[in-house]
Amino acid sequence: MILSNLLSNAVEYTNNAGQIWVTAYRGDDCVEITVSNTGCSLTSEQVSQVFDSFWRGDSSRKDTGVHCGLGLALVQRLVRALGGSVIVELQAGGIFVVRITLPDKGQRNSIE
Repeated sequence: MILSNLLSNAVEYTNNAGQIWVTAYRGDDCVEITVSNTGCSLTSEQVSQVFDSFWRGDSSRKDTGVHCGLGLALVQRLVRALGGSVIVELQAGGIFVVRITLPDKGQRNSIE
């Protein structure tokens, strides 16, 4: 559900002929997944509100019925329930970045 929401948002809100990047990194004790897309027209102040339930960055879409402003709020709650963290940032050029970090509870085999 987390990745589905992030990817759906990236596809929906990227600009025409824009780009979407998905990266993953597995560290010693965590897994980090980043989903980024071009074409973000939000201000820095608006970016700080994206986890608020029912908040919509584009007021012209409020009656479309396609999105209701819950996707990123759900992502945040699910990531926290898994013991992780999620941040968003706006990078130069209108690149919207969502980075989730989850604890890595997987088993690793070591060679001795």
